[in-house]
Amino acid sequence: SINIHLVRENISRHDLLRELKCGIDGIVTSAETIDSAFAPLIPTNMPCVVMDAVHPERFEHLCNLAFVDADSTEIGKLGAKFLSGQGNYTAFGFIGFEETFHWSQTRIQNFRQMLAEKGFDCSVLNVRRSSIHETSTHRTMYEWAAKLHRPAAVMAACDELARQFIE
Repeated sequence: SINIHLVRENISRHDLLRELKCGIDGIVTSAETIDSAFAPLIPTNMPCVVMDAVHPERFEHLCNLAFVDADSTEIGKLGAKFLSGQGNYTAFGFIGFEETFHWSQTRIQNFRQMLAEKGFDCSVLNVRRSSIHETSTHRTMYEWAAKLHRPAAVMAACDELARQFIE
């Protein structure tokens, strides 16, 4: 059996080293999750998939490396096209991550632009990635959503953020 670890949130140096010692066979991560200080800790022969790498040079020491880049421009546009084409929404919203997450901001920008071209406004809520599981962030999302006119359509920057919003 193969043991691949999906690193989903910021990880401490201690936790990353512990994970590596547990016999994992590979890592799937984002460049924002494993920063430049931690990337050298990954063994050179360990398979690693890095999503949306702004600084791919951080991982150049790895032999078994693949980069996956999502087209955040198209994701934003297609989300707006789909939701605005559903019919009767009077309000639109987008929940994304703070400015340091460039892919999230690109999705927001293109979502808003596509909606503006169709004559719609869009309310945006940016949250800190590190706080999406906190009660205060859930309360902020609830209060933001309560202010949207009904019926409303909301897009989230990623699945994990969408799950937190729905909950």
